[in-house]
Amino acid sequence: MFIIGAFVGLELFFVLHFLVNKIISKMMGMFMMSVWIFSKRGIRTHENAEFTWIKNSKFSIAPIVVYGKIDLTSEERRKYNLTVGAFLGLIVMLYSVIACSQFWGVRSNSGRFFMGIALMMIVLLVVYAMATIKMMNRGSEVLFDRYNEIITQLKNGATFEQIQIPMIDYYDPKIESSLKCAFLHLSFYKAFALKDFANLGKITQRLDAEMKNMGRGNYTTEPLYMGYYYPIIFYSTYINPNYANAIRFYNIAKNVLDAEKEPNGLRVMAYYQFYIMKKPDLAAITISRAEQALEEHNNPNIFPAEIEMERKLIAELRDNMTKIISPDYGYQPIISPNYD
Repeated sequence: MFIIGAFVGLELFFVLHFLVNKIISKMMGMFMMSVWIFSKRGIRTHENAEFTWIKNSKFSIAPIVVYGKIDLTSEERRKYNLTVGAFLGLIVMLYSVIACSQFWGVRSNSGRFFMGIALMMIVLLVVYAMATIKMMNRGSEVLFDRYNEIITQLKNGATFEQIQIPMIDYYDPKIESSLKCAFLHLSFYKAFALKDFANLGKITQRLDAEMKNMGRGNYTTEPLYMGYYYPIIFYSTYINPNYANAIRFYNIAKNVLDAEKEPNGLRVMAYYQFYIMKKPDLAAITISRAEQALEEHNNPNIFPAEIEMERKLIAELRDNMTKIISPDYGYQPIISPNYD
């Protein structure tokens, strides 16, 4: 009965987390970015978007949700995490005190059942608290706000060439890997805009390493971070061809990339279909979808510099498709292949 109680405690904790999250997020003007139910995962990047449903690589026996907000500050994030943690802690400890007062030392099935619930919820609360504390270190908070400042500049019309990206110690374990990847993502497009191909290769390799670090030794399959694979796929497909590498990362991001509706993902997919899959007809359809997505987008996360770059890359692929009889004929890489 203790094991059954522990299982119930696991489910109960996630249900409580879902309800507390929903209440606090609504109070703070946040929206649901991701919902995970069994092997199905729904993701979106802004409040007005419909959920894109994909098959998740992992299975969850309890509902897991992630809430977010455009231009979320580190102070808002800290307040949100502390508030959710405080309410969860209060509920769990209240139940645990009641359960222990009634069933501590009681050798019965009901006693083991309710103590199993209490123990599992306490363990999960500790794990949640440790993860929250790690997220709220000062170094990450400063970089989090700096990242928001850069995004604001881009939304206000700055080009990729104009943004100033801070120096980051990518070997510092205290800084979140997801935040490192966010800066590397910006660095990639700045280097690409500047045609700094030597630095672009280093950035791509660092992004590769961080995505592996995020997965604790294996490349992460978290759907919310799949967009960080897109520059690696594009680089290995077109800029510095390494087809084995492009195929490897496409297979990791496949579930999300195949379901893409945003211009960036559709453009990456079109290049991949043309140069790797050798399917120009399919690439032509996808690049048309990318153009349509650019014209019809209502995503507040897409800024002018990104729109301009996507238009150029779409036009470049269209031009290449008219000049090249086949994806293997007449194509000269932008730089010589050297990315392992």
